[in-house]
Amino acid sequence: MTFLGEAVIGPQPAVPGDPEIGGLSSISYIGGDVYYAISDDRGQRGPARYYVLSIDLADGRLDPGDVAVTGWHELFDADGEALLPDTYDLEGMVALDDNLFISSEGDAAAGIEPFIAVFGPQRRMMEPLGLPSGFAPAADGSSGVRNNLAFEGLAITPDNRYLFTGTESALAQDGPPATPEAGSTARILRFDRDHGVFDAQFAYPVEAVHSSTPQAGGLEDSGLAELLALSGEHLLALERSFVAGAVPEPSIKLFDVCLAGATDISGIESLAAPDIRVVPASKRLVADLADLVPRLDNVEGMTFGPRLASGEQTLIFVSDNNFAPQRQITQILAFSVAPDAIRGCTPR
Repeated sequence: MTFLGEAVIGPQPAVPGDPEIGGLSSISYIGGDVYYAISDDRGQRGPARYYVLSIDLADGRLDPGDVAVTGWHELFDADGEALLPDTYDLEGMVALDDNLFISSEGDAAAGIEPFIAVFGPQRRMMEPLGLPSGFAPAADGSSGVRNNLAFEGLAITPDNRYLFTGTESALAQDGPPATPEAGSTARILRFDRDHGVFDAQFAYPVEAVHSSTPQAGGLEDSGLAELLALSGEHLLALERSFVAGAVPEPSIKLFDVCLAGATDISGIESLAAPDIRVVPASKRLVADLADLVPRLDNVEGMTFGPRLASGEQTLIFVSDNNFAPQRQITQILAFSVAPDAIRGCTPR
């Protein structure tokens, strides 16, 4: 991968009264120089929304003036009403024709379930995709997604058949979240659009947290933040680790992931059960972004962009500033990807 440059988006909207720009957790390439980026604002700074970005890579570089926020759109419930604040935490988005697939982490601490839903041409929620059992958070925390560790990533295959999502970390019944001493086991879910069902689940080994915090009670977090689907068995996975007070605080790594040969764990209630043995997805490090860029923030989203005049594919990343512009930025990073950087899917 070759670094093409960085641009930073400021928090102030171009139109006074519009919502603050921030919390960009996913980015989706639409065509030309147009991208959509969803905000994970839970309704505290504005309505549920996504932004329209212009990213100009015509000269094969990304410079500070090459990115602009050109608009934003509100998302609505099935009745065309505003989504109620604190009932969602929108993290992943995929655009397909006039529809949007959007994932929400929910709020496990408040008993609000995660969801993946289709929003139609009027940006109304048409239908949620029925989740398999085991993902809804139990009131006692014994099962289901953990708070703020649910569906971060969302991806669709080039033929539009399969939609993928993944938990950021292990379900409560599957084992502990990642620590500086050990990784975690997330679940990748595959939805077959031809049949309208989640047809498979796979164990995904999340890396350990990259460092230990020097701060008492400081955040130590690591998880699966985003996915790109190359086929029904071949993915790119973005893992994001963050440690308060560490140098550096974030660690962002890109992996080539193969599901061929991995165990379908759909029928396994708990991966932590003593008699359970599964073959997880295999993964290979493609790039540690810290080796390629001069600075990194809280990168959470990625998408393939246009091809360059050279024929190389571009790969675009966006960071979530957590609505803390005093210490974090909304960062757009661009790379070109050599044909041999992604080697394809070879089962174990």
